[in-house]
Amino acid sequence: MSKMPQFSFDYFEDTELPNLFSALKRTFDALDVPFYLIGARARDVWFLPERNIRITRDVDWVVATNDDTVFKNITKQLIDKEGFKHTTNPYTLLSAKGTQIDLLPLVETKGGSLEGLKEVFERGIEEVIFDEGITYQVATLPAIILLKIIAWDDRPEYRQKDLTDIARILEYAFDYFAEDIYDNHNDLFEDRELDEIAAYYIGRKIKDILGNSDSLK
Repeated sequence: MSKMPQFSFDYFEDTELPNLFSALKRTFDALDVPFYLIGARARDVWFLPERNIRITRDVDWVVATNDDTVFKNITKQLIDKEGFKHTTNPYTLLSAKGTQIDLLPLVETKGGSLEGLKEVFERGIEEVIFDEGITYQVATLPAIILLKIIAWDDRPEYRQKDLTDIARILEYAFDYFAEDIYDNHNDLFEDRELDEIAAYYIGRKIKDILGNSDSLK
């Protein structure tokens, strides 16, 4: 069995984040709702501190429920008990210090940016140990790329940074996944450069995440 990945909040350079993560975990655990980290912060978990990458203050979470009442209870508890604030967007809250928290419900949609969240929840997350032994579910790098492809495809005129982020991940992907590639995907080495091998490897991982979703395929 592989060792569970570890990550320290110290790498984030944002001293508010440990308290924000703890507040979210208390709320989701109290309501018995699974959740997982996506977006740039999820990428940071896998890349920091080794890589120089674009930093963002927003924190994106997927809430594993399609029950609107449960989702509203989560939002209410975060506001009433944890000091978060409303915004004009029902899926976005602000911390007391102004950090934007996006909460995305796990709903099945077609042709929208929420598509793929269910598949990632089922086959594209990994448990990571943070400080003090607290664990969080985090989207894997192939899952992050999948969601960025979907978001870009939905609104390419507004999502060019997604392509830049994907290219940045692929730039380092071979080094990051080298052990698994050598052990389980050495057929990819025939007449290919390392960056191309990494792209094929991630494509295979994305195919696994997609499962039986014909619409996403």
